[in-house]
Amino acid sequence: MTVNEDREALAAEYVLGTLDADEIARVQLMLETDPPFATLVHAWEKKLGELHHIVEPVEPPAHVWRRIVARLDGTPAEGGAEIVDLTKRLRRWRSVAMLSGALAASLLLFVAVKETAPHLLPAPLRPAERFVAVLQEGNGSPGFVMTVDLRSKSFSVRPVGSGAAPAGRSYQMWFVHPTFAGGPRSLGVFTDRVPDIAATLAQYPPEIVNNATYAVSIEPLGGSPTGSPTGPVPYHGKLIDLDR
Repeated sequence: MTVNEDREALAAEYVLGTLDADEIARVQLMLETDPPFATLVHAWEKKLGELHHIVEPVEPPAHVWRRIVARLDGTPAEGGAEIVDLTKRLRRWRSVAMLSGALAASLLLFVAVKETAPHLLPAPLRPAERFVAVLQEGNGSPGFVMTVDLRSKSFSVRPVGSGAAPAGRSYQMWFVHPTFAGGPRSLGVFTDRVPDIAATLAQYPPEIVNNATYAVSIEPLGGSPTGSPTGPVPYHGKLIDLDR
């Protein structure tokens, strides 16, 4: 293990709370006199602090600690100081290896829970589920309000004010995302009622729904004859997270 690796391991063990009293005193002195080492400690505090949100503490059985103490309580033979130092280093290497594995496993667990059961995560780590978009003309008055609830797969849009298109024309709603090779995709035409956008948006993953741009164009009566916007697009906007 290099000097840098040994310092990294020492910082990690300090944050984990596995050092003895002498080592703790040494680390606390280093924190006051060695700014780069203090930065290492703060980095480990941040990494492990995030894990506290998703890992419940577990108290090991008392017999486990007794067995550990019994193994470490032997009297060193010839070259005792070197053996003790090597033992500490070996313990530290193992701790770092176990910590790295735990971090990787916790990250996989977090990703799995986020994708399959986000409601089990603490509120600060939960992915957003409720959004609203105000579609407006430039910086002017809003024309339409769109709401999205990813948890219930509820998507709705309603006009603000009269909601009436110009005479002989229809409003048509679209959504645009960089991954759409064919350009904007229609979410429906406003005729005598607002379009049901849920059926279309429910087919797409949340990352596309959340990051798309939503717009309303003015089309010939009944909607675009080409499948793409053909008239002015006065109203547009993006979703805003309501849970943050």
